Amino acid sequence: MKFFYAITALASLLVACAQTPNNVTMSINQGQCIAPNTDGSSASTPVTAPYCMSVTLQNNNTGQNANNVQVTSGGITLSYNPIGELGVVQPLSSSICDPLASGGVCPSGTNQIGNINIYDPSNCATQQGSKVTTLMADGGTCTFYLQIVGESYAVGSYPINLTYNYTNANQNYSISTNIFQNVNLYAGGSSGVFTYNNGSWSSGVSSRRGNTLTVVNSMIYDSYGNLYFNSANSVYKYNGLTTILLGEDFVAPVNAINSLTIDGSNNLIAATNNGLYFYNSSSNSWSPLNSGIMGNIIGVAYGVSSEGSGIIYGLTATSVYSCTETVTPSLSLSCTAITDSGTPTRFYNNALLVKSNAQLYVGTTSAAATYNNPAWSNYTLNPNIGANNVSDLAMFNSNLYLGINSTTGNTIYVCDLSDCIPQMSTASNGVSGAIASITTDGAGYLYGVGSGLSSGDIPTISGGYSGVFLNNGNATALWQRISGNAGSLVTVRAVSSLGY
Repeated sequence: MKFFYAITALASLLVACAQTPNNVTMSINQGQCIAPNTDGSSASTPVTAPYCMSVTLQNNNTGQNANNVQVTSGGITLSYNPIGELGVVQPLSSSICDPLASGGVCPSGTNQIGNINIYDPSNCATQQGSKVTTLMADGGTCTFYLQIVGESYAVGSYPINLTYNYTNANQNYSISTNIFQNVNLYAGGSSGVFTYNNGSWSSGVSSRRGNTLTVVNSMIYDSYGNLYFNSANSVYKYNGLTTILLGEDFVAPVNAINSLTIDGSNNLIAATNNGLYFYNSSSNSWSPLNSGIMGNIIGVAYGVSSEGSGIIYGLTATSVYSCTETVTPSLSLSCTAITDSGTPTRFYNNALLVKSNAQLYVGTTSAAATYNNPAWSNYTLNPNIGANNVSDLAMFNSNLYLGINSTTGNTIYVCDLSDCIPQMSTASNGVSGAIASITTDGAGYLYGVGSGLSSGDIPTISGGYSGVFLNNGNATALWQRISGNAGSLVTVRAVSSLGY
């Protein structure tokens, strides 16, 4: 019996001293954005946004001889295969490291893989040097952040393998997890916001108050992937997880929200039937902008001039205004009408677009025009669309696309220099039906929504489709159907997010 007890005691001692060097975990917190200070030492409070996530490493090794661990020269690796331009899959794989936080010590890592950037104020991924982080036993943690830095890929869902390579000084180990970059297509219409999944629309975003969303006719997103949209006289922000009402509902004399934009200081601006308003986040309220533009403003857009100054463009039914901003102590605008001998005089809806050099594009009641200070240039549409309206504009690389609100003829055009022709598939088919809105994703796939849409590429269906898109493939480019019970769709945008 004494022998038995002795063996039992020895076994207990072995268990207590056992090493568990591979008990390290990786956890994901979706939507967490952060940017380091210029020295990389500390960071601001995380905010929730679709482009971002935080990743926390934790050393759960316990016991008398538990191991501390450090990252190996293999670092933290990120691998995925997104679809880029012309439908080409782009295999991407590398270790990732924040040169700002590490002091430039990233011998085999890069701060950006594809369109995903790392912010690593705690040096979780720093591979060598004095700033390498040790994960201490008994629960030591380290958190880094991943963030999308621009729309680059086709609508779809891309699995990403994230691996942490580490050592306990005796042996190397690794742990992995899968995350996703989801490129979502959102559309707004007569009954709320819908998302495009697997070839069909489905209801995707709800009101924070549980109310049924009604007419959504304007939709934009900011540099963090937050989606902003109106529903009747309310404006909402969707951060990828929840929908937030911004301020109170607009009341008379505002009875229509026509367009939304965001300036370089993240001021949200609404164009209404009673002038421009801006959202004050500190007071969660809307205030009128004393801009000098009176009455019904049907469109608003923001651009940056070649000198780096911000410009707000406002659009009424008969005039285009250029506005300079003053952002302190509060936002104000000084607006003047753009006039010269070639100025168009009749505009439609929210059909305006601004390139990064503040070159303005507008849709008119019979064509389109561009303004590059100090002169206007008009596009020639062939065939001519007559008195039909250009309802929306989109741009990818140097190509300008027009959506036409018409029930006859081709209703999506592509423009090169000063001429516009119908956008055709490789089977020589265009799109007919009333286009309400068009957009491109980061790979240049072209999407259009509206009513009664059809194409010779798609089998006929009674009443047409709520949306179509042009497949931007290597060998063929064909119009495809976006179906689903989405009702009448009037606006569409493609926006990415990081998630599970």
